[in-house]
Amino acid sequence: KALDAAEAEVHRCARTLFSTTASVRAEVDLEDLLSDTGRLQTQMVALRYRHSLIARVVEILRRDSRFATPEIREDLELAASESVSVGDFARSVDEQSSRLMDSTIGFIGLRQNASARWFSIVATVFMPPTLLGSIWGMNFKYMPELDDPYAYALALMLMLLSATVPLWVVRRMGWLRR
Repeated sequence: KALDAAEAEVHRCARTLFSTTASVRAEVDLEDLLSDTGRLQTQMVALRYRHSLIARVVEILRRDSRFATPEIREDLELAASESVSVGDFARSVDEQSSRLMDSTIGFIGLRQNASARWFSIVATVFMPPTLLGSIWGMNFKYMPELDDPYAYALALMLMLLSATVPLWVVRRMGWLRR
């Protein structure tokens, strides 16, 4: 029963993580899902430990000559067979939960990469105008462009151009669509 519940939980988490639409997938709280999967793996460790204890007891009883009657021997053989089957099922659920954990961590990495990309784009767009503004903001005694009547308009246009060109390059590379 506990293994069936664990398998159902793995399937529920997988449906949540691998929902078909990107908008629904974007709303999934990956930290909660990761926590659920970790709790599930902890339960699986406990279940597999209990299973190994039961399998050992059955094996010890099978080897004990005091349980040599045909009825008991048949029951012990059935118990050993069931133990192998339950062990295989537990291993399968454990592997599924491990893959789900890996997938969840992968999705977290993808979200972090998307955030880092946006910060990179913003830095790329605003760095050149900031550089120009900081140079022209220095208080030097001799700056020839200050005497030109069009210097202010030219500086604003140059700053706008220096922000537009990186933005155009970023759009051209397709970074804004991802």
